[in-house]
Amino acid sequence: MEINIPDKLFFSIGEVSRLTKVEPYVLRDWEGEFKQLKPKKDGDGKRSYTKKDIELILQIKKLLWEDLYTRDGAKKQLEGKGNNLKKPHDRELVNIIRDIKKELTDIRTILNR
Repeated sequence: MEINIPDKLFFSIGEVSRLTKVEPYVLRDWEGEFKQLKPKKDGDGKRSYTKKDIELILQIKKLLWEDLYTRDGAKKQLEGKGNNLKKPHDRELVNIIRDIKKELTDIRTILNR
């Protein structure tokens, strides 16, 4: 999941959402859940994300959506306490879930025509 992050100092939540393919409401939720994710806020409450924030978001996304960790498991991995945690041991099950997700997305696309 390699993306090219533009060479900028700060990014808006919309830009981060487009880059990471994570909805803004999910980014705000993760901000409350993962203490490492703390974008700066201006006087109006608008978030400014750094490149480091985006890299952290991609790491969280991978842990939750690809490696299928629970939120608690992902937190432990980010804190470095998860070295003894087992990754999802049944890769076949992970692949089945991905296939089902793709099929459901295809069905939704067909129904929206």
